[in-house]
Amino acid sequence: MLTRELEAVGLDNPVIFRVFCDAGKLYELVGDLDGGEPIVAINDVVPLWVTFKLFLDCLPHPLLSYHGYTELEAIQTKGTKPSAAEKLKTVHRLCEHLPSFAVNCMLFVLDFLRKVLVSGTINGTTAASLAAIFAPTFFRPRLFTENTFKVIPYAADFLQTMIEHCDTLVADILRGGELRAGSAGGSDQSETDDDEEEGEESESEEDDEEEEEGECM
Repeated sequence: MLTRELEAVGLDNPVIFRVFCDAGKLYELVGDLDGGEPIVAINDVVPLWVTFKLFLDCLPHPLLSYHGYTELEAIQTKGTKPSAAEKLKTVHRLCEHLPSFAVNCMLFVLDFLRKVLVSGTINGTTAASLAAIFAPTFFRPRLFTENTFKVIPYAADFLQTMIEHCDTLVADILRGGELRAGSAGGSDQSETDDDEEEGEESESEEDDEEEEEGECM
């Protein structure tokens, strides 16, 4: 709903990430959303953006799960600087352990950020600035510590790469999901075939026993 309204107002607005917004409009918008009320047409894009960011930050889990942050923390501890391909591979691996609805939600938000970036020359955004703003949405710890401030740059760096390679990442993750589903389906079919074979063998044994009984009589 919020993304639809944001696209309707326009993603090419140069003030979409302005720090200050009308508190009255913000509280009214948040109240309507909490109450399940439809969003009344708003010409001011800033409250929409603030509410969108607030909604994402209040999700019970980050979009790449808490394990995603743990992965980044391990990378930060080692002091390594993974390549773009290694970052995308890490994200892909994280998605393999997420339920499908969580993966779809993450990909939806990522693709929306890509749409914002398309109008970057007008709205003033870059992949780096979007990543700095939305990194906690994708990667955040259960508890914030002093070390969190050291991991945040890695989170922003990962998200920047994800935004810049959004099309490739989305295609790879969706294709991986289809392969896993196909593999699971094949396994189920195999089990079904085995059951059928066992049933046929059982019927054959019963027929043999009946024939033997007939001969004895």
